Amino acid sequence: MEESGKQRYTAIRVLSRDGMAEVELVRDAQTGRYGVRKRAKSTAAAMDALAREARLLAQLCHPQIPRLVEYRPAERCLIMEYMPGETLEQRFLREGPFAPEQIITWGIDLCELLAHLHDAVPAIIYRDLKPGNVIVMEDGRLALIDLGAARRYQKGKQRDTCLLGTCGYAAPELYGGLGQSGPQSDVYSLGAMLYQLWDRTRPHSALAGVLRHATGYGPSDRYPNCAQMKEALMQARGVKNRSASLFLRAAVLFGCVILSLGMLCVRYEEGQRYAQLLAASRKERGEARWALCVQAIQIRPQAKDAYLCLLRAFAEDGCFDEQEERFWKQEVALDLEALKQSDGYAAVAYAMGELYWYGYGQDDGQLQIAPEAMKASIPWFQDVLQHAKETTPAYQNAMIYQTIGCFYRDIVLSMRMSDEAGRFHDCWEALCALRQAIEMRPLADVWMRLQLDQLMIDFVMGYLWELRTDGVTKGEVVTVLAEGYERVHALSAQSEQERALKARLLEQEEMVWKTVESTYAEEMEQEVKGG
Repeated sequence: MEESGKQRYTAIRVLSRDGMAEVELVRDAQTGRYGVRKRAKSTAAAMDALAREARLLAQLCHPQIPRLVEYRPAERCLIMEYMPGETLEQRFLREGPFAPEQIITWGIDLCELLAHLHDAVPAIIYRDLKPGNVIVMEDGRLALIDLGAARRYQKGKQRDTCLLGTCGYAAPELYGGLGQSGPQSDVYSLGAMLYQLWDRTRPHSALAGVLRHATGYGPSDRYPNCAQMKEALMQARGVKNRSASLFLRAAVLFGCVILSLGMLCVRYEEGQRYAQLLAASRKERGEARWALCVQAIQIRPQAKDAYLCLLRAFAEDGCFDEQEERFWKQEVALDLEALKQSDGYAAVAYAMGELYWYGYGQDDGQLQIAPEAMKASIPWFQDVLQHAKETTPAYQNAMIYQTIGCFYRDIVLSMRMSDEAGRFHDCWEALCALRQAIEMRPLADVWMRLQLDQLMIDFVMGYLWELRTDGVTKGEVVTVLAEGYERVHALSAQSEQERALKARLLEQEEMVWKTVESTYAEEMEQEVKGG
C-alpha cells in the first residue's frame, strides 16, 4: 500500500502561509532529504491553483526552479525540491537596499530565468514576482519559487480568468481592463521589484532608464520581452564600467558636485515615476487603482498625494469596508512613519478620520453614522491636533470631531449617562459647528450632509431632555432644526442611498417637532405663569 504523505514526510517548520495554502519545510523519511510541502486550503480555487502549479512544475526542468517530487491530490498537497538559501525579502531586511551593480546582476539573472518560462509553448507567465518569491541560493544565483499564480498564455484571450499578483509589484493588466497578462507583465513586476531593492542614494542613470521603461503603464510601453530587458541591463552595466575610471579621476575636484547632481537625477527620476503612477491611478477603479497608489507611496513615502489618492479611491462607493481597512493596514501603515516626518501627515490623518467617520460600517446598508465609526476616527483626529497648525481649518474641525467622537465613545457606546455638567451642551455645540463647517466646504457631497443631518436629528431625539437640563433653549433647538430641514428639502439626492436617507429624514420630521414641543412644554408653562 502506498505510504501517505503524512507518514513519509516529517514537518520541520512552516515557511509561509496565506489564504490559499500553507508551505512547510519537510524531511523525507525514505531518502533523508529535505523538501517543501505545499498544502492547499479546502476551497475549489486553492485546489485548482495547486493542480495547475503541479502541472507546470512537472513540465519544467531548470536548475533555478524547484523540481516536482510528487503530487498528492487526495491529500491536497504537492512535494517539491527544497532550494536552500534566503529570499530577496530576507536579504533586503538584513542588508538592503543594494548597490546598482548588484541590482543589474540580479536583473540579468532573473531576465534569463523568466525568459525560460516565456519560451515555453504556450508561454508560462509567472505573474507574482516579488522579493519573497525569489531565493538567493548558496552559489549566488537566484531561484524562482511558488508558481501558484503562474498561468499559460492563451492567444486571443481578452483578460485573465483569475486576477492575481501582489500589490506594489503586479502590472496594471493583472487587475483587469488592459488585456490578459503576458511576458510584459513579468517585465513590469521585475522592474518594480528591482526599483524597490535599489539603493537610490547611489545614482545610476542608465539603470533608472531601464527600470522606467520596464514599468511603463501599458504592456506596449515596456520591453516586449525579458531578452530585450536583459540586453538593456547589460548595456547599463557596461556604461557604468566605462565611466568608473573617469569618475574616480574627477572625484578629487568634482566629487561634491557630481554627488549633488546625482541626487538631483534620482529625485527627478522618482518624481517622474511618481507623477506617472498618480496619473495612471486616476484612470483606474478598485484594486487596480489601489495598487498604483501603493507603488507611488513606496517611491515617495513622505509625499501626501498618493495617500490621499488611495483614500479617495476607498471613498468612491461611500463606504470604508473591512477589505479596504485591511489593505491600508497591510500595505500602507508602515510608510506612515515616514510621512509623519513631513508636513503632509496632518492632511492624510484628517482624510482618514473623515473616511472612518462617514464610511466605516456603511457596507452593511445602514443609513447613519455609527458610534463605532466615530470611535475609530478619534486617533486620526488626535494625530491632526498633534501635527496641524492651530490656525488651520483641519485643526479646528478635528477638535470638533474629537469632541463629538469622545461623547459617543464615553456615553453612547458605554451605555451610561454623563455626570459631567454641560457634556450634552458641548456635544450639541460641536454638532452645530460641524454642520456649519461642512456647509461652508465647497465640495461637501450630498451624502455627507444628509448623514450629519441624521446625526443631529438622532441626537435631538435621544437627548433632548438632557439638552434642556444643560441649558439649551427651545428657540435654539427650533432654529437649528428648521435650518436643517430647509436644507434637506432643498438637497437633490442622486443615488439610491441618498434618496433613502432623505426619505427617512422627511418621515421623521413630524415626530421631531412633536418631541420638541412635548419636552419643552413644562418650560413654556412656567414662562406663561411668570408672565
